Amino acid sequence: MFSNALEAAGFMYSNKRMHHAGPDKKPQELGMVVLRMCHAFCLTWFFINTMVSGAIVLGTFFPSVDRIKTNLPAETRWTTLRATIINPVTISDVSKTAVSVAETAIPTISVASTASQVQNSDSATTNFQDEILDVHNFLRQKHNSPPLQWSAKLQNYAQNYADQYNCNGILKHSGAPYGENIALGFNTTAALYAWYDEIKVYNFDNPGFSEQTGHFTQLVWKNTSQVGCGKIYCGSYYGQYTICNYYSPGNVAGQYRQNVS
Repeated sequence: MFSNALEAAGFMYSNKRMHHAGPDKKPQELGMVVLRMCHAFCLTWFFINTMVSGAIVLGTFFPSVDRIKTNLPAETRWTTLRATIINPVTISDVSKTAVSVAETAIPTISVASTASQVQNSDSATTNFQDEILDVHNFLRQKHNSPPLQWSAKLQNYAQNYADQYNCNGILKHSGAPYGENIALGFNTTAALYAWYDEIKVYNFDNPGFSEQTGHFTQLVWKNTSQVGCGKIYCGSYYGQYTICNYYSPGNVAGQYRQNVS
């Protein structure tokens, strides 16, 4: 194989040529042959290593495409780097129709184990509510917006809509007569901060609606006084789905300057 490579590279020299070389040229000729053989060997090693390990371009190593492994799933898993958030809808004519979802009390349960599960569920719900309110109000105070109160009606509406989500990675607004922010792929606190992070591109000198800032403006909207949220877990692939509804709704056309500062 080595001799074939040398021959292919044009570096084969016959004994006949060596034999007819003059006495004073033998050492020089021999040295050149050895040098060329070494050169050919290096080239052969280069090509073999390239085929096995990858490709070398301008001195930089790039592994072969079929050898690249990745733990990331298909592109559809993320649309904005773990942040699949639906753009908000501008609300100019707000309906004041109440949510049709009735509030229901938790029935009395006599089975101890089931009662314990309900208690744990209540505790988790309380923690979720506290987290939602604490983060919302912490961020709202930066903009002199009054603190939000928790609304059981909005919570029921949001949770009912969340329970219908099929975890397919496609997000749609519910069409509620409320303000609405939705996130997929964040835990609770991270979702709220992702919405708030849109402040980076909000133009306070020219206030108004933008698809890139609608979650932020709803979150800090001064005229909003109530919030209720729901969530479901969509497994390790998509993570948590979070939806928050707001009353009175924000993003009302013509009211940005007095509500977002």
